[in-house]
Amino acid sequence: MLITEVTFVKKFLVLTAAVTLLLAAVLPVLPNAQDRAIYDQTVRLHVIANSDKEEDQTLKLQVRDRVLACLGPLMQQATCREQAEQVIAQHTAEIAAAAEQVIAEAGREDAVSIVFDREYYPRKEYDGVTLPAGHYLSLQIKLGESAGRNWWCVLFPTLCTSTARPKQELARAGFTVGQIRLITDNKSAKYKLKFRLLELLCGEE
Repeated sequence: MLITEVTFVKKFLVLTAAVTLLLAAVLPVLPNAQDRAIYDQTVRLHVIANSDKEEDQTLKLQVRDRVLACLGPLMQQATCREQAEQVIAQHTAEIAAAAEQVIAEAGREDAVSIVFDREYYPRKEYDGVTLPAGHYLSLQIKLGESAGRNWWCVLFPTLCTSTARPKQELARAGFTVGQIRLITDNKSAKYKLKFRLLELLCGEE
């Protein structure tokens, strides 16, 4: 009986040590609340073309440029996601008018639909910044049948309009040092693992 008890204690201690080592290895790369807040601190832009025809794809890019010219200066004034959301909500009519003007100038009659809501995005890289797959607040601009290839960018932080370096813009937008490292340090195996865990915990499809 004594030998059995000693064997059990040894096995228990070995198992405890193994679990402790595993936790020590995994816990540092598990996403925390600040990492998950990446989804809530970001506003995306999604422009969807009428079709994949060359003229529709060209029109999509022209609409994109006009909308960014309209929104760029306004978004620069926002210092947090809530302010960015307010700016977009207050200028939805102007955004639609800008898109419609481009379409009219092209001699087209495609309808413009504006949707400002949560939308799923795949993992995407923007000039050295990689955002995890998941659901983000998104300004969707749908042109015509909206059956063509789309175009994505980041309205806030202003990664698609700002001339500042990505890390500087992320810091200006209130991202923490840890968040900035997570979405810019894609060469680190540690952060790649944390990135993947973040996607799994926050709703990657």
